[in-house]
Amino acid sequence: MVRWWFYISMLVAGCLISCFATSCHNEKPDLPGFEEDRLYKMAINFSTVTTRDGNMKVLEKIKTFRIIITSMSSNSQEGEPDDMDGQTESKEIVQLNKLVTEESLASTFNYYLLWHTDLGTKNFYLFANEESVGNLSYSNGISEETNLKTLLNSFEPGSDASDLKSILTSAYFTPEYKEESGNIYLPYTSMYEGIEMNENYKSLEMYLVPVATKFIFNFVNYRQNPVYIDGISINSTNVNSYLFANVGENNMQMTLPNATSSLYWVDWLAKVSELSHGNYGYSQNQSFNSLYGWIWDYNLPTPEDYYSYVFPITQLEIPGFSYPDNEDGNEGEEVEGTPGKYTAGPFYVPESKVNLSLPDPDNDGRVTQKYCLTIGLKDSVTENKDVPEFNDVEIENLNALFRNTCVIINLVMRQGDVEIYAQITPWIVKKVNGWVTEGNKPNFL
Repeated sequence: MVRWWFYISMLVAGCLISCFATSCHNEKPDLPGFEEDRLYKMAINFSTVTTRDGNMKVLEKIKTFRIIITSMSSNSQEGEPDDMDGQTESKEIVQLNKLVTEESLASTFNYYLLWHTDLGTKNFYLFANEESVGNLSYSNGISEETNLKTLLNSFEPGSDASDLKSILTSAYFTPEYKEESGNIYLPYTSMYEGIEMNENYKSLEMYLVPVATKFIFNFVNYRQNPVYIDGISINSTNVNSYLFANVGENNMQMTLPNATSSLYWVDWLAKVSELSHGNYGYSQNQSFNSLYGWIWDYNLPTPEDYYSYVFPITQLEIPGFSYPDNEDGNEGEEVEGTPGKYTAGPFYVPESKVNLSLPDPDNDGRVTQKYCLTIGLKDSVTENKDVPEFNDVEIENLNALFRNTCVIINLVMRQGDVEIYAQITPWIVKKVNGWVTEGNKPNFL
């Protein structure tokens, strides 16, 4: 009887051991050339450079996110000879190509990846809303594929990635920022190169950058009559944008004030975006931008291809100044009341680089740009009654129009006068009132 129970117990134990071994085997990562003694963990948290939600009329969203990770791998197999110089040849191969489909607000987007890998140097290529990218062209002519999704799907795990960076960094397109039922799905990209996996566990933060710039207009009317805005244009913006930002050596690494080490430009953008919240007043905004600077060293695929951009604003009515208790007042007098206000936007414009200044030898060869606005203004009662012309007026404080730049244009209209000031703000703006309600009014010349 005892011997019978002993054999039953051994049989059950054998089944349990077999099931456990099968389960562990199924949990092994599906990696090319996987070796159990070379298994290491990398934890990466992905998000956008924006750090808070805003109150805009259009919701910026992400509905697809793709991660491509490549690694340098030796061509030589065990027992095979090295090349003629006795050196082991290596090539870049795709280790991961993962597409995630899950819709979220861009400002709150967050994706966590725990990735099992081997030692070596890794490169990361990140994309969000790849379906929002139009037909591709290439500045170096290295590829003929015009559809981004098809191109990215072609880089399967284990495939040769030696041309991947060259293809992606030369790819460009003509952005079309289309709203869909109050939502907009901007393309986001970024690249992290030379990430060394040289320890058992590594934790990283990586950020995505929108391939767009953004404009918001604040109108404040101190005139007694309503004013019509009949068209706004900016003197010139470029037509095409690189898929990945083409940043020059001067701005590839950026240093924060009083910092002892530099940051990769993507991480610098994320940090500055976080620090800039609350700097909405005129003096605060001007001081902040002067202190932290901006990215000015970047290239565009077709710099000679630009045009006057017309914002989709026509026959916009800005209410007149209202007096309390139906009391009348004379325009120009300091009386209690409420000016007419209206916020228009956001409007999305391609990354641009126009009207360049000469390099400043005393400031690392820095180059500034100049952008001008033309605005059609009409008095609602008598056409052109004391309404000044507003043609090619320079936007002060806007020195570059690199991707992820958000510009708030404040226009204050008084009898016979229009004041303008631009604020360079975080991409996601919590409040868009600018100095009109939150800071001291600037002294205009």
